[in-house]
Amino acid sequence: MRRRKQSKCISNSNHPCYNLESLHHVWGSYMKLAQNNKSRWMWLLILPYLGLLLPFLYARRTPEIFGVPFFYWYQFAWVFLTAALTGVVYWRTR
Repeated sequence: MRRRKQSKCISNSNHPCYNLESLHHVWGSYMKLAQNNKSRWMWLLILPYLGLLLPFLYARRTPEIFGVPFFYWYQFAWVFLTAALTGVVYWRTR
């Protein structure tokens, strides 16, 4: 039988073991992206999240568009806005 290489686990729970080397690699990759000039465009991707984060701000009936309450058309508008933002980020960062 071959023994698996023992690594220093951060957690002893039933979750997968993440060793310090893998976390260092992930953090290093993140920092390289953050230092990259293109990563500034990535901040646009947080807008849809923020726009839909607090439903009580847009959970109302008026103003209506073609009889559709604000609650529904506001969320539906974010579908198109998110697609547009994703396209802008894609084209600016490739």
